[in-house]
Amino acid sequence: MAMLLAVPLVLGCGPAESPRATGLPVETRASGIRIRLTDVQARLIGTVLRLELRREMATRPSETFLPITAEMLDVTGFVGDERLWGSLVSYPERDGWLPVDLLVGYRPAEPGEATVTIEWLLVAPESGFNGSPRRIEGPWTFVLPRSVFDRAAVAPTVFAVEREIATDHPDLRIVLHRLLSSQAGTGIVYRLETGKLGPSNVLENGLRVRLSNGGLMEASGEWPLPDGSRVAEFPPLGEQTRAFAVEWYPWVVAHPEPVRIELDLSPLWAVPEGAIVPLGTAFELGGEPLTVTSVQRRGDEMVLVVRNQLDPEARRRLLVGPVWEGIVLRADTGKVYRNIGGSTGLERDERGGVFAGASTLEFELPPVGTQRVWLEVPVTGRLVRAPAVTLALDE
Repeated sequence: MAMLLAVPLVLGCGPAESPRATGLPVETRASGIRIRLTDVQARLIGTVLRLELRREMATRPSETFLPITAEMLDVTGFVGDERLWGSLVSYPERDGWLPVDLLVGYRPAEPGEATVTIEWLLVAPESGFNGSPRRIEGPWTFVLPRSVFDRAAVAPTVFAVEREIATDHPDLRIVLHRLLSSQAGTGIVYRLETGKLGPSNVLENGLRVRLSNGGLMEASGEWPLPDGSRVAEFPPLGEQTRAFAVEWYPWVVAHPEPVRIELDLSPLWAVPEGAIVPLGTAFELGGEPLTVTSVQRRGDEMVLVVRNQLDPEARRRLLVGPVWEGIVLRADTGKVYRNIGGSTGLERDERGGVFAGASTLEFELPPVGTQRVWLEVPVTGRLVRAPAVTLALDE
C-alpha cells in the first residue's frame, strides 16, 4: 500500500515574484488614508496592481478595510469585463501598511493614458458593535507612467473546448467552456453543475494539469466569472506544450446516511493529557469499513479520529462531508456536546493521488470520568471522481 501523507487541499500559491516596474512606488493621500502603488503584474485574468493602504487619522486600528469593488473604481485606459475588477486578496499588515492586490483589465492594442481612481473605501464596524460599514470618501488617483503601463496584461487568446464530463455521481458534472493562453499563463474556464445536490452540499477541491513529461502543475488561483463559471489559472506551460491533461481533485458530497456509534471513553482518563488513546471502534458506512481509531484530550477539548479501512483507491466514504450541522456527542449523563471543529480528511500519496483519509471531530471535553458516549453524524460524506481529460491549445 502506498504511504499516505495528509495534505490540505488549498490549491496553488501566488505567482512567482517578478522584477518591479520602474517609476514605482507612487503614493496618493485623501481623508487621512495613504495609498501607494508598489507594483504591476500581468496575469491571465487581467492586470494586478499591488496597493498598500495605511491609516492616519480617519480610521481606528480596530476597524477593518472591506474589499474594493468595481463600483468604487473609476478606471481609464484598460479594457475588459469591468464586473471582475476589484480586490483579489489582501495580506497581513506589515509595518502599518495593508497590502492589497487589485484587479483591473487588459492593456488595449493601442494604449493611451491609464488612470486608476478609488472613489471611496469602506471599513467594517468595530468588533463588538453593530451597524453598517463606514464610508470614507476619496478620491485616490494613480496616473500610470508608460513604464508601468507597459507591464499591464494583454488579453489572452481564446480556444473553444465546449464539452461535458460526467462524474461517478448522478448529480455532479463538469462543463468545460474554453482555454485561455497568454504570456502570463494558461486558464481553464469551466462550470461545476451540482443538480439536485446544490452547491452547499459539495466540497470542491479544484484541478491540476499533468504535462506530457509527467510533471504536475497546480493552479495559482481560481476566480469566479459573472456567468457562474470560473477560471483556473496556471503559470505558462512553455512554448513547446500544446496538449496537456486536466485532472480533477475529488469532490466530497453530502450523503444522507446517518451514523450513530457508541464509544467507551474510560481509557481516556487513565493517561496524561495529550496522549493518543487507541479505540478501535468499528462500523460500516455505505458498505465500507470505518474505524474510530483514537481519542485525545487537548486542554478542554476532545478529538476523535475516524479512518476508512479499505485500500486508498477503493475508499469512497468519509464520516463527514460538507455538512457539519447536527454533529453531536451525547454523553450517558444526558448532556449533548456539539461539534466545534475538525476536518473532512483527504490525503495524498507520494504519486499525487488523493484519497479519503482520516476525518477528525473536535468536541468540548466531557467531565472527567465520563465513560459511555454516542457519536451522532446525521449527514456523512461521499467521495466523487471524474476522469482526466486531454486538452490542446490549438482546438
